[in-house]
Amino acid sequence: MTELFSDTSNPFYKFGDMMFLKKIPTEEWIPFICRKYQETGKIITEKQAERICKVTENLSSYVQHLSWIVWYKANPVTTNEMIELSIDELLEQNKVFFQREIEGLTELQLNLLKAVANGVDTGFSKKEIIKKYRLESSANVQGVKKAMIKKDLIDVDGSVITFNDPIFKLWIKRNIPNL
Repeated sequence: MTELFSDTSNPFYKFGDMMFLKKIPTEEWIPFICRKYQETGKIITEKQAERICKVTENLSSYVQHLSWIVWYKANPVTTNEMIELSIDELLEQNKVFFQREIEGLTELQLNLLKAVANGVDTGFSKKEIIKKYRLESSANVQGVKKAMIKKDLIDVDGSVITFNDPIFKLWIKRNIPNL
């Protein structure tokens, strides 16, 4: 996404100031979610609101979307089962987009995504990681990382790799077979 504004060949090059917004912390989301439920006569516990934040990794659009799906199911009390069903529903709603994302990926790219989905965020040049996730070599890992960044699927901050989309990460974890 940043290429749109930082690549001289793009029409929006230096179009404006780039702003990187931080995620809203869980401690701020929880009372907000609970209050909004209460205002509409529905009940959600702080622990349940925290679960929504954890699954969505505090990405605002997903926090709001998942909260709405759960809110819609609450009658008027929210159950943990409703939250899990809502997570499944959110994954299902995005399935076509996620399948489209992985269609053009190589086996190495999928293997890297599976590793990151399984919690590996550093140490990709270690022999045991390369072997376990069939990444072939540390040189391949570098090429795969660049390709995944270009596709806007991952971010790299120093040596730490993370998914841009926490629901895509969960979908990968649930739908791409373990290596």
